[in-house]
Amino acid sequence: MSVSENSNLNAWLALGARSRSSEDGLELNLANVDWARQSSGLPAIPVEVTSWKMQGGSDERVRELLTLLQGQKQIKAVALRGVNVNEASIGCISQIPELIEVDFSDTNFSNAHLEQICQNDRLQSINLAETSITDNGLICLKKMRQLKQLNLNKNKITEAGLHYLEGLVSLRDLSLGGTPLTGAALKWLQRLVLLEKLDLRHTHITHN
Repeated sequence: MSVSENSNLNAWLALGARSRSSEDGLELNLANVDWARQSSGLPAIPVEVTSWKMQGGSDERVRELLTLLQGQKQIKAVALRGVNVNEASIGCISQIPELIEVDFSDTNFSNAHLEQICQNDRLQSINLAETSITDNGLICLKKMRQLKQLNLNKNKITEAGLHYLEGLVSLRDLSLGGTPLTGAALKWLQRLVLLEKLDLRHTHITHN
């Protein structure tokens, strides 16, 4: 790491960000950042940061932070939790060229937002737990042939929408906990032949 890159990382840590190393690079978590410490513009993103996590914050702050990520080829994963998602923020995320993992859990993420984010058909992991996704929103997932992990926990998903998942030929991990699914969903789920992990907790599906 160069002196300038180390300085950028230290600047984020001084604001209260937390970093965690992994095999894929460095994760920077902004959940505990104290923005009152910020005296000037935001620091640049260190090149070793591959995962970016945010939780809460005003629309203006979220937009400012996401603008930093545009064009950053090293960023592979972005998590926005507990924020107000809008067309502008999704647009910024769409400008991250190598992005393969997104997390919008506990946000106002809607069917329209899903259609927008699915324009990136290279995504491998999508977390939409506790959002506003319905059966109709799943239509755009049909083309996501590289998607390996999908979390739809606590959404209004029924068996009527599950047939849209048939196109997910790479799907390994599917979470549908807390949805109003019934036993009729099983005929669609069994078609996901590569599935290794399935979460159906707190649904209306019973186990005999």
